[in-house]
Amino acid sequence: INEKHYEKAESLCKEFLIFFPKSYSLRCILGYIYRCLKNYEQAHFYLKEAINLKPKQPIAYLICGEIFFWQCNYKEAINNLQKSIDYKAKINNLHIILGNSQLFYGIYSTYNYNIALENDLDNHLCLKNIAYIHEKCYKYSEVLKMLDKILNINKDDSLILCYYGEILCNMNQY
Repeated sequence: INEKHYEKAESLCKEFLIFFPKSYSLRCILGYIYRCLKNYEQAHFYLKEAINLKPKQPIAYLICGEIFFWQCNYKEAINNLQKSIDYKAKINNLHIILGNSQLFYGIYSTYNYNIALENDLDNHLCLKNIAYIHEKCYKYSEVLKMLDKILNINKDDSLILCYYGEILCNMNQY
């Protein structure tokens, strides 16, 4: 898998599945392999089987949620990613994907981005999305705080500088 030989990995996993027919892990790996191959139907098939075997394990929900995100099915992505968190998944990107799913679904919450920032203070995507959420909620001073953090990372980011000017205009600070 690390070398991106997905067809070979798929074949080996299916062979192992013959010897370990109740393996949750193999089904998750197959789900991940099919995700990488963009065969989402097969990925969902194996992940659903994994969930049926161990409904309180978080990894299958995480992979399912990520696939639903890439399929633009944000409601299902949110449901699966939240289940993954509820079952104690400890993966930082999980909070970013959940935050993105909520954002694209129209839920303006910074909660998951803030959790992701605890482990990566300079995460440009999280900072930018938090700024956007604050703007949607008309919290312009909060937007400027986030933009300041981004500019501390890269003071020459012209898009952020333009965005900063736009927010100042919204605040009538010409």
